[in-house]
Amino acid sequence: MNDITPTSTLPKIVQIVSVTDHGPCDPEPTAHCPHCGAPGRYVYTFRCEDGSTRGAMKGCIQLFPMHPLASYAKFIAAKTSKNKPLNRWDEAISKAINDFLEKRTNENTAISICRSQVTQRKAWIANRYGGRR
Repeated sequence: MNDITPTSTLPKIVQIVSVTDHGPCDPEPTAHCPHCGAPGRYVYTFRCEDGSTRGAMKGCIQLFPMHPLASYAKFIAAKTSKNKPLNRWDEAISKAINDFLEKRTNENTAISICRSQVTQRKAWIANRYGGRR
């Protein structure tokens, strides 16, 4: 079990790597939070701004500050955890986040790429479905 760190010293979450379902908690929980040791079901694995990969359950992950790129990464992680294929917008967003984490691009460029991909996706959906979505 790790020591609980004050939220002011926790690194920002940049990318949700995976969400693992360890099965029902009935009669006993099958997993424990890597951050605090509490019993539970879903364990999130994520990469932080400082380059570390960490894990936490839903209650503890809310203690970590979120980088602006994390909201895009959370959407992609939700899709992949349901075994849904990534489309070209999702792949471009994922690549921009990975490039930022590996220091191949700066933060502003990565955010700009993510925003433009979301705008293109929204325009395609509006064109395809006449804005009814």
